Amino acid sequence: YVARIGLGVILNLTRQQEDAQLARSVSGILEHMFKHTEETSVHLIANGALDALLFWCRSTDPTVLRHCAVALANCAMYGSHRCQRWMIEKQAAEWLFPLAFSKEDELSSCLAVTVLAQCRALKESSCTPVLTWLQQVGFSAYCDCFQELQVDGDLLLNITDQDLSSDLGMTAGLTRKRFLRDLRVLKTYANYSTCDPNNMADWLAEVDPRFRQYTYGLVQSGVDRNNVQQLTDQQLQHDCLIDNGVHRAKILSASRKPIRPCHTDMKDWVHKVRGFSFSACIGLYVTSSFLLHQIMFTILHQSMLSLQQIHRCWTVKAGVLCNWC
Repeated sequence: YVARIGLGVILNLTRQQEDAQLARSVSGILEHMFKHTEETSVHLIANGALDALLFWCRSTDPTVLRHCAVALANCAMYGSHRCQRWMIEKQAAEWLFPLAFSKEDELSSCLAVTVLAQCRALKESSCTPVLTWLQQVGFSAYCDCFQELQVDGDLLLNITDQDLSSDLGMTAGLTRKRFLRDLRVLKTYANYSTCDPNNMADWLAEVDPRFRQYTYGLVQSGVDRNNVQQLTDQQLQHDCLIDNGVHRAKILSASRKPIRPCHTDMKDWVHKVRGFSFSACIGLYVTSSFLLHQIMFTILHQSMLSLQQIHRCWTVKAGVLCNWC
């Protein structure tokens, strides 16, 4: 009801930042508003609510600080990527770090810092390998466009001729063909260990070494060695994005034969995930949960909390953490 009817009133109140008593009430409302919907979060930030929270982070009032920490944590977790970028641009983490070392609601502030740190890491690292690859294969002229549109590894592996033409400014057909040819090479020789625990890449290579390029499409669609025998031609074309009809026919023929089980050791696979391998920029999302846990533990440990306190905080907020992971 507040989000639907009273949003304008709340935003007007955030402009009265010097009123200490009002800060308690409004920061408490914003704490809940930032987990309402992504649209609400965007509207709040665009109209100054985030600026108000960061201003109130200077307060010495424990209640205000607690509301600010939880509000920023909710914004970081439940807001859209647009909200998270705004938080990074406004350097919200710098205001939250002092809160992480206070005695009031350490975990909420640490959680927000952690999520922001992860967002920053993903923002900085997810596009950089793509730009490096563009330079290596002779497409440096398009680096600015790829960076502006934040093309990361996942988008690169799913890019189409239409995307290149309409979104990325590759108007020349031959240029697009050359780009897609180089992309096929990347897909064929990429290291998929961070997202392919059932080793579909090797199964495809056994059918035909060239078919390894289809690994990401199959894995994204939920195909593994247990259900590959139920695949249809239509699913391979529309869900797995395999346009070549002859290739689809060969994959279907191979899938009808007995398939050897995958003997990949899960411990080895987890170790590879933690290695944060790039190869085709596909490890970024798989490792996000591990990265989040690692940074949180580091911050809590630096706050001089005992292992028992860390465990207690972790247990209390486990539900919130799982929502992000």
